Amino acid sequence: MPNWKKIIVSGSDAALNSLNITTSLTASGNIYPTGSGVDRQILKTDGAGNITFGYPEDIVAIVKNVSGGTLLKGTPVHATESGAFGNVVGIIAASASDASTMPATFVLNETIIDEAEGEALAVGFIQGVDTSAFEVGQIVYVGPNGGYVGVKPTGSNLIQNLGIVSKVSAMNGAGYILGAGRSNDVPNIQPGYTWVGNSNSVATPLATSSIQNVVSSSFATTASYASFALSSSYAVTASHALNVEHTALAISYFNVSNGALADGTTYVIGQQTTLQTSANAIAHIPLPAGTITEAYIGVFNASTFASGENITIKFASDGGATTNTLSSTVTATSRHQEFLITGLSISIVAGRTFIMIDTPNFATNPTAVQFRVGIKLEV
Repeated sequence: MPNWKKIIVSGSDAALNSLNITTSLTASGNIYPTGSGVDRQILKTDGAGNITFGYPEDIVAIVKNVSGGTLLKGTPVHATESGAFGNVVGIIAASASDASTMPATFVLNETIIDEAEGEALAVGFIQGVDTSAFEVGQIVYVGPNGGYVGVKPTGSNLIQNLGIVSKVSAMNGAGYILGAGRSNDVPNIQPGYTWVGNSNSVATPLATSSIQNVVSSSFATTASYASFALSSSYAVTASHALNVEHTALAISYFNVSNGALADGTTYVIGQQTTLQTSANAIAHIPLPAGTITEAYIGVFNASTFASGENITIKFASDGGATTNTLSSTVTATSRHQEFLITGLSISIVAGRTFIMIDTPNFATNPTAVQFRVGIKLEV
């Protein structure tokens, strides 16, 4: 305690060498705590005259507005070297659509006019801002046009999560600043691209067109499907092509037919490009014994099937002695339809294999029908 000499009590002089206050202390309207707190606590005020011990909640910095205009409280701002001196950092408004203003380093804790200094939050609690367009608990992002928004920016905009809303109000809204200082490491990506790790293990956008030709397109149905390939020159699709290092074979059967499909007929395809009605008229595909686990079926035709006109696709092994249904609901109500059937468990024996196609009675017999059938065989 300081060495007090005198204190005025009730209008009279009194000598005082020390002052020991054993009850609460009120000074200039502020009520101070009576205890000593615990290690690492600080004195905090609630703004209404009550001072208590507590832990720091906010990390703040003094910044200088060098944007050329007034920046309102709650504005996400980007630190810049321009226009600031000494230890005060210059700031401009952040915008998700302008990479030169990102990331938002701070959020202003007060309105600052141009060329003036003020307080900004890096982490902490902010109040007295407009959150009327938000909900409690909603995530806040840097907006494409500056400011803060409640919807994650899309397209080429950068993404930065600033924090969450804790109170909804047009005048006294509040929230917690948690994400100032960095944009999302992996931003939005434009259509037709995918993320691929580069030599530095950094996610890099790569055009999907550059990876669609990993298997020859000689017999590809589309670039987006590549599950089953007989070899690199007979790809049905290309997303799940297997090689000799795997314990599964990817086999394809295909036809290129310009004729009309007959009613109630069984067709057979193997290593030829036209439909046949007899297994003896085509070249079979020799396969080892194994289990079919997946099947891909693609139908392409110049016209469309009527509703309910379903085709049954069967797999025949051992020279046609053993048949199993892959699907009985194949249709073509549009010009191009594809089916991926998973969860199969069809055991086959080694030998000559074919695909058999049973047609229904058509209202109008479809023409120029092409089939792509692939199977995944675990051996």
